[in-house]
Amino acid sequence: MGKVPVGERLKAYGLDEAHTKLDDLNIAAGVNHDLSAKNATMAAHTKTLYPQSVDDLRRWLGSGAHAALSPVTTHLAPLTARSGVVDFHTIADITRPLPAALTTAHTAALYAAAHRYVLSNDHGLEPAVVANLNQWIVKLKPGISLFHFQDIRVAAGAKLTINAANSVLFARYITIEKTGKIVTKVSVAKIDCAGIKGH
Repeated sequence: MGKVPVGERLKAYGLDEAHTKLDDLNIAAGVNHDLSAKNATMAAHTKTLYPQSVDDLRRWLGSGAHAALSPVTTHLAPLTARSGVVDFHTIADITRPLPAALTTAHTAALYAAAHRYVLSNDHGLEPAVVANLNQWIVKLKPGISLFHFQDIRVAAGAKLTINAANSVLFARYITIEKTGKIVTKVSVAKIDCAGIKGH
């Protein structure tokens, strides 16, 4: 697969390259660097995205053909157990209109259906279920943290921690020196880059 230009990849998130700050991120040897909304030094490199549909979630957090245009798309962690890979049809009937006040069963079924649609290879949901997911997502207003950089280098002994739930680490290329690490402390995180090198 050919390299997709950074600008094209940013468009998948609704961003324009000319108005998106893309500096290099260099984590020096032995340093632990935290990527979170609470890290004020990262504010210029952080964009919160608000999905309007389950297809937005699939494009931003999913993998494969429906994900953002990136040759390398790596999930760092699976969805939490509450949304585990289960048959949502056995939890509640979400092919019918949703009640005004969602029951615990409805919420569990919606999470399970979203998990299947976004993170698995089986995206064949009934149109009524997709419509209910879209309605639920708009009301839920989940924020997706996009951390955007040009190139990232994690030096030997350094650690880059993704510490924002439902997040994307966006870069052109990432280099991880021997004993350097990228780790996550969140339920769902994705790396969207053109390539990762390790030494």
